[in-house]
Amino acid sequence: MKSLLVVVSQFARCTRWRSGSDSLESLLARDHFRTRFLYPRAQAEVEEAIQESLGDGTQGVVIVGGDGTVTQVITALHGNPLPVTILPAGTANDFFRELGFSSDSTELLARLRVGRIRGVDLLDVNGRRFCTIGGLGLPAYGALSVSRWRKAHRLLASSIKVLGASVYPVSVVVNILFRPGINSKIELTYRVPRDSVESHLEVSTSGVLIANQGCLAGRLRVSPESRNDDGVFEIVLIRPGTRTNLLRMIFKLVKGDSLSSSDITLYQASEARLYCPQPCVFFGDGELLETAAEFRL
Repeated sequence: MKSLLVVVSQFARCTRWRSGSDSLESLLARDHFRTRFLYPRAQAEVEEAIQESLGDGTQGVVIVGGDGTVTQVITALHGNPLPVTILPAGTANDFFRELGFSSDSTELLARLRVGRIRGVDLLDVNGRRFCTIGGLGLPAYGALSVSRWRKAHRLLASSIKVLGASVYPVSVVVNILFRPGINSKIELTYRVPRDSVESHLEVSTSGVLIANQGCLAGRLRVSPESRNDDGVFEIVLIRPGTRTNLLRMIFKLVKGDSLSSSDITLYQASEARLYCPQPCVFFGDGELLETAAEFRL
């Protein structure tokens, strides 16, 4: 009998994952999986459960949640090769979408039965891991505003559930309209894959994205050529602009269009360093990862 740790996010706990009249726990038991369910309120609980699983013969982790819960689990794994799969229950579910899985729990069972393991790249910023897209500036303000709204009031949390991934472009628009100082200067040092020479530049930007996949917030094609299994990441610098120009850029993304060279500058790298004139927030997988003036990737 295969043993599994099932990590269920607090956001997902309010939702009953069912197939017909059966709960997920019943479905897994019927398929001869031995399970332990965890409903963590803090990272320390995930760390403890993962360490126990690594020592007791647990053969995999099922995540019922979104990108933030994925981040919790991969952080707790500390590079240990325990297979992970996902049943999406977050707001954007970007990592899940990139993998091309179905959200049906019966398809999850099929994945677990087959047991085919696929490796993906992970990103690291100042020792904190994430798997989809991160960054600073306007994208970070948009992502973290959603996180604050979700925690601020039940009515806001309910509205976010209704809006789903669409809440992220709404949040970015709010920040474009009302946040002071949307452009800032940064220094970027990066190394191109298979090249020992570092490149350095100083630029003014409205935001930086570090991309391990093409889409953000469900369907926004911020870096269409990015893949999570090629050993590199893309640095997307948003060109500084007026609030009107930035709003046009967001509406272009919402329509499903890709950004042009007039909107962004893109670099491919295997490692990079970002310097800001003062401490700023860096988000990854929709969550706050670090507040600093220097970020090593």
